[in-house]
Order: sequence, then C-alpha cells, then structure tokens
Amino acid sequence: TPKSIDLVCWFQEIRNLRTSMAKALKLLLQHRKQVQIQKHRNKTTQPSICKKENDRLISQQKANIYKDGQAAS
Repeated sequence: TPKSIDLVCWFQEIRNLRTSMAKALKLLLQHRKQVQIQKHRNKTTQPSICKKENDRLISQQKANIYKDGQAAS
C-alpha cells in the first residue's frame, strides 16, 4: 500500500539525517579537541616567554625615549 511505502521512505530519511548529524557532530568534536590542544600548546610553549621578553624590551625602549626627551629639554 502507498502508506507503508511513505513510512519506509520516511524512516530511510530519518536514518540518513541521523547519520549526517552523527558525522557533523563527530567533525565538530574533532575540531573542538584540536582547538583545545592548540590553546594548550599556546599556553605551554615558548611564545609566552618571548612575549614577556618582548614586552620588557619595549617598555625599556619607552623608558629610554622618555629619558632622552627629558635630557634634551
């Protein structure tokens, strides 16, 4: 009967949706995990040390410029 065919199609459609959703969720979770790993790496690796050193040098330069300005005036 036509109604049972409709039901079969409907269930097939639901099954397809479920598999697509599962795939999308899996990709999303993988991406989130990679982002977390990257954030962790950013925290634990050298750039933070480099940034601190860089900030220190910049503030030192600013202080020198300020001193030079004062000496000139």
